[in-house]
Amino acid sequence: MSILAMISLLAGGAIAGALNTLASSGSAITLPLLILLGIPPGIANGTNRLSVLLGSLSAVLSFQQTRSIPWKKTFRLSVPLAAGAILGAGFATQLNDNKIQMVINVAIGLALVVLVIGSKRFISKTSTNQQPESLYIAPALALVGF
Repeated sequence: MSILAMISLLAGGAIAGALNTLASSGSAITLPLLILLGIPPGIANGTNRLSVLLGSLSAVLSFQQTRSIPWKKTFRLSVPLAAGAILGAGFATQLNDNKIQMVINVAIGLALVVLVIGSKRFISKTSTNQQPESLYIAPALALVGF
């Protein structure tokens, strides 16, 4: 690996880490960077999932320290999310690199749109843990998982 590639990875990783801390869209930096450096799209996407997993674990631990997680509701809502993730992973294994690249481009584009317009627009200000879920939450979570 060239020195320029290593510097690019370090700089991209630092920027993505800062972006993840502030707004949670670091994959919009790291995934294209990995592909630009010659890693096939499928492998780049799989590699990028590790940082997403570690970031999610860190967030769960932080929220758990403040007792902010309603675990009963979390487990119930995890079912459609996990089902979507399993279906999505199965679907992704059937795609060639060109199709994976197209899916990645669309996903990154959508993530950047949400980042620019602000994700808080999609969150109800009156939401509490006691409210029943909308009829749309299970399909939406399955789609997110996918």
